[in-house]
Formats: sequence, structure tokens, C-alpha cells
Amino acid sequence: MGGGGFSMEPKNPLLDKYILGLVDKDKPRVCFVPTASGYSAQYIVDFYSAFAKLSCTPSHLSLFNLPTTDLKAFVLEQNSTQNSREHEAYLCDF
Repeated sequence: MGGGGFSMEPKNPLLDKYILGLVDKDKPRVCFVPTASGYSAQYIVDFYSAFAKLSCTPSHLSLFNLPTTDLKAFVLEQNSTQNSREHEAYLCDF
């Protein structure tokens, strides 16, 4: 799905809420992969600002500054991912 959500409509959380509602968890873990933004620090801040208001546990994943040596485990711990459309192939090698 492309467009909408926190990055395009920060005052309209309906798409983000809808996606979180698809996960059968009270407080799903959602991970943002900000690839197309060139890892803009502001884009990551915007993600945390938007998702901190929702019933979820937000995190982010930089593919070039990995938070862990066990990337597969980190990704599989997530209930949902949000990405900005480029470099998804990096996440498909599990």
C-alpha cells in the first residue's frame, strides 16, 4: 500500500490505526524502515511522534546502522513494519 499515513497526513492517523488493527495484539510492535527518506532524522522523529500516540511499541531499523547482529530475530519480533518503499529486498533474505 502506498501513500497516506503519518508521513503524508500527520493529522490523520486512520491508515496507521487501520494497519495496527490488522495485528491481533493489544500493543503490537511496529518497526519503521525509513529507506526512501535517506534515513532522515526528522522522518524517524515523525514516525515516533505519530506512533507514540497509538497503542503500539514503535521501533526503527536502519539497514546501514544495524541495531543488532541478529537482524532476522529483530525483524521477526515485530508484528508490523512500515517502510518508505525502497530497499525491501534487504529484508527478504530470511
